Amino acid sequence: MRYPVPLYTLNHHYRCPIKAIKYHEASKKLISADKKIIKIWDQQSGNLFTNIEPKAHINDIETCADSGIIFAALESEKVGTYFIPELGNAPKWAAFLENLTEELEESNQTSLYDDFKFVTATDLEKL
Repeated sequence: MRYPVPLYTLNHHYRCPIKAIKYHEASKKLISADKKIIKIWDQQSGNLFTNIEPKAHINDIETCADSGIIFAALESEKVGTYFIPELGNAPKWAAFLENLTEELEESNQTSLYDDFKFVTATDLEKL
């Protein structure tokens, strides 16, 4: 039985036809793609979780079981492969991805602007 009124209306804003819609069971997220962007939506609230914009046009997307890996068939020589740890763990055959994300979390790199204070025009007038 179908509900006569949609729960959410989600918009890609590119006015391109939707190429694929997938449901990620482990994270309870909805993944949709048009030819320019992949968007990941929260099922409960309908809010945008994140998006992926490859350089080439997208033909299709596929998730790898309930892991955090998304494959995108692109208009390029290589398949787009994206790992999002919040969606799920890496599969056993790609366990090195877990180590890479842990190393990135542990690194304490400082940004170029960490020691700068940004001010507004009104702050400058007060000086």
